[in-house]
Amino acid sequence: MLEGTFDGVVSYHYAVSQLILHSDTGRAGCAKLTPVFPEFYRPTWRELFETYARQTSSRWAYDPKRNYWVFDPPALPRPYAFDLAKDWIKEDRGEYLFTKPPITPVGMDIWLFGTYSFDEKDPKQLAAVRERVRYALAARFARTFKEDLTEADMANLTVGGAEALFFTAVPPKRTDTRWRQWTLLAGGHGIVIVSIIHDENEARLLPDVEAMVKSFRLLPQDPAAGREDTPADGR
Repeated sequence: MLEGTFDGVVSYHYAVSQLILHSDTGRAGCAKLTPVFPEFYRPTWRELFETYARQTSSRWAYDPKRNYWVFDPPALPRPYAFDLAKDWIKEDRGEYLFTKPPITPVGMDIWLFGTYSFDEKDPKQLAAVRERVRYALAARFARTFKEDLTEADMANLTVGGAEALFFTAVPPKRTDTRWRQWTLLAGGHGIVIVSIIHDENEARLLPDVEAMVKSFRLLPQDPAAGREDTPADGR
């Protein structure tokens, strides 16, 4: 996946693949796109398009008259739900869902880091590659707090019916706070739930965060939502 604005990515795909992506409203054009897939993973076109749509708050459809792939609002629906704690607020920010309690400016965020499919037929190989992807997603944040991170630094938990890697640490430059994160692959979605809480607020806010994580669940998915006539999924 490329880094830059949506307009820049559009130019690249046209030059390299003769593939035309477009936004009739123009709202997607200046949106900044951030790579989400681990370097070793090769996404399908559908998976790329879904990530472009997430980060531009749009969905895509093919226009056969113009031979364009058009990315415009409304945004794709979130693939999950959870029970928001009392008096907390939430705000959809495209790549992630921001939530905050009434007493601090941050609380808990839920990041979507791509949708994944795997070709491995052998159950052991499939489990191994899934674990590799999950660990790579967890390390995106966790290495900020522990440079020599290994999977042994994480605990195995269950979140939303899926196996999750849990990591917690005290930030080196903010020793009066604690970072927590839960990383899972659920329904093909790479999801990282993160939270940072000041020590003085932990007794009040940690139960809220833990309850929201416990209530996290995947929603039934419409395979066609935002994925109309996507190019062949060849990797």
